[in-house]
Amino acid sequence: MEFHPRDTVDIYERAKNQPFDHLWYKVHYFQQKSYRESEANKRLKDLQESITPSKRQGDVFDKIRRRRYEALALMGDTSRVMILHGTPSGRMVHGLGAGHVRETSITLHAVYGVPYIPGSSIKGIVQHWALQAFFNGKEDRFKKALDERQQAALVMNDLFGTQTSQGIIQFHDAFVRGNFFLKPDVITVHYGDYYQGNKPATDNMHTVPNGFYTVTDGIFEFILTQLYDIRGCASGLAAEQLLDIAATWLRLALTEFGIGAKTSSGYGFFRELTDVTNAVLNPVKENLKRKEAKKQEALAKKREEEEEKRRQALLEERLNNMSEAERLAYEIEQLSDSQEDQDKSKSVLYEQVIAHAEQGELTPAKALKTYWERIGSWKVKKKARRQYGKVQTIKTYLDDES
Repeated sequence: MEFHPRDTVDIYERAKNQPFDHLWYKVHYFQQKSYRESEANKRLKDLQESITPSKRQGDVFDKIRRRRYEALALMGDTSRVMILHGTPSGRMVHGLGAGHVRETSITLHAVYGVPYIPGSSIKGIVQHWALQAFFNGKEDRFKKALDERQQAALVMNDLFGTQTSQGIIQFHDAFVRGNFFLKPDVITVHYGDYYQGNKPATDNMHTVPNGFYTVTDGIFEFILTQLYDIRGCASGLAAEQLLDIAATWLRLALTEFGIGAKTSSGYGFFRELTDVTNAVLNPVKENLKRKEAKKQEALAKKREEEEEKRRQALLEERLNNMSEAERLAYEIEQLSDSQEDQDKSKSVLYEQVIAHAEQGELTPAKALKTYWERIGSWKVKKKARRQYGKVQTIKTYLDDES
């Protein structure tokens, strides 16, 4: 018998009869319709006309995004955070050359199934843009400028780091959000035999179309972070200035160079990037404050309940160690000024007090006297004959002439 965590079992039970909608499997699995070598040219299924995330998958993406926002909001205690929304000007494909049965691929998150641009790619294109913009793409010019302590080179070192030190900006994975689609496109190989090293390239070679998926619609969410505790930047600029520079360079890189595959054909370019940090994180921070307040309230309530349990346990232990007379005296001491308690003290409890007094146990009688003094029922006139008689009886046992 195999055992699994309860939450895993619950998820499986809910999902086992649901349609299979994880994008990773739709793109990377179940692509072949034949495994015969004789049908090699017909072995692949046609690409779907369009792949749209299901509502359930969309709900998963929303939950992931909310958790990410909460993590970023909590990072605000130690780091500066900047969130930029980028709108592609056309189609977008990243990871086209990754291993795939179709020999064309697309970068999808293996767990979440959402298209994304890895942070390493984002950092790479921004660094490439800076090298092109300031040093004409020449590494030797950059190194010379670094030796001469030129500002642009020093800023690049601060942002991206070196072989011996890390950069001060963290480039996070950029996930697509909104109503996006995966739509097919085609790469047509004209000289397949030539590329395989079999024949010289000629115009009579058969073209080989290869299908691949691209991301259309939706927006990409770019995130930059930077620790507050940054000192001694080589450029001499403040850390917050360097974060602004990184965001500016990111905008320029994505609008001028694009990112991903086939940028020379117009893929992967962005129209604009908008800073949405406050609009996104402020509501999240307020919600976290409310959650924390509720959490602290629940903890305080729990502590009170535990303290009350502890007091009750001590009281129970104390009562268990008391004699009957001591327990009766304790009960009288706990009486309030309510009419119900006053009536109880003059009936049931009074009779019990007298019974103990007859046995020589006077502690309950003393407690009852104190209680009646408090509520004004000790010094009564003779005309209140019933209560007057009870007081006189108590006095007799206590040898009290007051």
